Amino acid sequence: MAGLRWIALFAFAAAACSGGGSGADGGPACQGVICDQPPPDRCRDASTLVVYARTGECDPSSGQCSYAAHEQACPHGCEGGRCKPWASGELELYIPEGTRLCSIWGWGGDSVMYNWEGKARVGLNPGAIVFPEDLDEVEADPIASLEVWPGVSAEPLGSSAFVRSIEQVDEIEVHVYELVQSFSAEERAIDVVLRVTYEIEAGEALRPVLVLDDSTLFDWIGYAGTYVEDWKRVSLVSCHFEHLEERVRELQVDNGDRLTFSLRGREEEFTWPEPSMVFNFELVQTILDRGGQQRAVSDFFDLASNMNHHGCCPSYLTRFGEPLGGVSLIWIDEFSYGQTVHYLDADGQEIESAAYALTR
Repeated sequence: MAGLRWIALFAFAAAACSGGGSGADGGPACQGVICDQPPPDRCRDASTLVVYARTGECDPSSGQCSYAAHEQACPHGCEGGRCKPWASGELELYIPEGTRLCSIWGWGGDSVMYNWEGKARVGLNPGAIVFPEDLDEVEADPIASLEVWPGVSAEPLGSSAFVRSIEQVDEIEVHVYELVQSFSAEERAIDVVLRVTYEIEAGEALRPVLVLDDSTLFDWIGYAGTYVEDWKRVSLVSCHFEHLEERVRELQVDNGDRLTFSLRGREEEFTWPEPSMVFNFELVQTILDRGGQQRAVSDFFDLASNMNHHGCCPSYLTRFGEPLGGVSLIWIDEFSYGQTVHYLDADGQEIESAAYALTR
């Protein structure tokens, strides 16, 4: 499936808005209303499902809700507002060609170094995995590869299987299938966890086919992925950051250097110390102009980013495989050190620091 295919579809309901109130909650018109009644999913055509977000946004002028929607390809056809499963009564996980999972941006709270050392990239095998309704355990091999910081390949240990658990939530029966695949990398013990969820009402699955397209992976629609190592637990989303919004930051450093950061992400709500919308991002490229030389870095494992949990202050980290003027790593932590660039050598020792001004 070729990336995010967001479409300009919005449905409106009179009773609607997350939280209500003023400010980020939408104003007095949204007071006390909750945006949790999206329209039902629908088939756009015989092979395409329109999926509506489960929560919406409130219009402060009317108090009505709008629900974003995206299109999802149905591998076996679309009928009755659902992707048709491989066989009646069965649930299915469908993995499109080229699906890869990466550690999510900004997950580590306050430490961009912590984020960097928690980087992981998971390749998935394409195809369908069917969950028969009479089986609580289904052997499967969805993980094709695992690369971990600083870019080394991990080896799988043993076989893997999805194990089902069932819980009742009001009138909905929730079937959760979880797979834990163990790996080793240079004596490091690592697990990758894939968790998929299906809701069943009155004996019928609301979405019997879960397609791991980019929308599902970015929005956690029936999916959760986790990379686990020691005490690190890192959420996994799509690696296709190029489908997210791009923003560029340019910095002029007092020592004459110029830094350009290319960011990919989207607006997300931070709730503390007060609700606000913040651009949460993944750093996808750094360009350093230094002493008449220029170096661009775009490798996944050579870059890291972070947004402080207050939502106020970003951090950036870039490693240079080939040092530039003795600099092997640059590090910025606006929350702890303000607008300062820290330059480190190959041994991780700081060799210089300099203030900067934001020019874009």
